[in-house]
Amino acid sequence: MSKKLSISAVRQVTTQNKNGHSVRNQIVRKFRAVQVPADILAQLVLSSTAHLDYIDYVSSLSQPQHIPVYGAGSKFGSAPVRYKEFDWTHSHIENFKEWMVDMNDDGFSIKFQEE
Repeated sequence: MSKKLSISAVRQVTTQNKNGHSVRNQIVRKFRAVQVPADILAQLVLSSTAHLDYIDYVSSLSQPQHIPVYGAGSKFGSAPVRYKEFDWTHSHIENFKEWMVDMNDDGFSIKFQEE
């Protein structure tokens, strides 16, 4: 059974309200994660290296596809000029790594939990 994984970045901030009193707020940013099996979710939530385990899990889903590429003047039904390999997991992992770097640079702490 698959479960919804929530990967979020949380940061505590202090601001002043209209009366000049300090108010603590929480800023939360979420990453759009893939659904994972219940046993993998349990491992991710308890892991101290959850981000690496998540990358490994997404990598395990890799199924490269060969997408046909047609020329500019190709007619309907003609053979493709070449094939391009496409794998969504590569771009997902790159987006996740960039998000992690951005969140760490901005002082957020990353949390893996069941949604």
